[in-house]
Amino acid sequence: MVKFPYWVIEGALAGSSMPLDEDTVAMWHRMRIRAVVILVEEWEFAMEGWDFNEYINTLRKFGMDYLHVPTRDGYAPPEDVLYNIVTWIDRSIMSGKPVLVHCHAGIGRSPTVIAAYLMYRRGLSADDAIEVVSRYNDELSITNEQYLTLVAFEHYLRSIRNASTP
Repeated sequence: MVKFPYWVIEGALAGSSMPLDEDTVAMWHRMRIRAVVILVEEWEFAMEGWDFNEYINTLRKFGMDYLHVPTRDGYAPPEDVLYNIVTWIDRSIMSGKPVLVHCHAGIGRSPTVIAAYLMYRRGLSADDAIEVVSRYNDELSITNEQYLTLVAFEHYLRSIRNASTP
């Protein structure tokens, strides 16, 4: 069983399920998390009894940067949005701010974004990136839609790299 949160890149990039209270955010802060990518839609917080704006205020209280990209469960952001997310993660990590990526259950959307980051930063294929994430999250459950987005993202990254090579 996966332990949430889990580090994929020790001290730099972690994945998790959605926090349900301020104590969870305080634990993240003790783990030195300083930036959070939020993939849930606001209604998912309401469903769990925590107001989304209250959550954002809690992140601010602990001095955490955040990026909110509401993504429907079972899906992934499109390639250009995924690229913006992974570059935001990269800038945060490079500036000394470890990043935590979370969705609701921590098994689909957040592992998809973490895999995309590994593809971006380490040049991994979609399959290899998913395999790396699965070592740390044995409850990983990426949908066909999310997998196909990662395959498309692999091609997207290749086209960007080819365009920047003289």
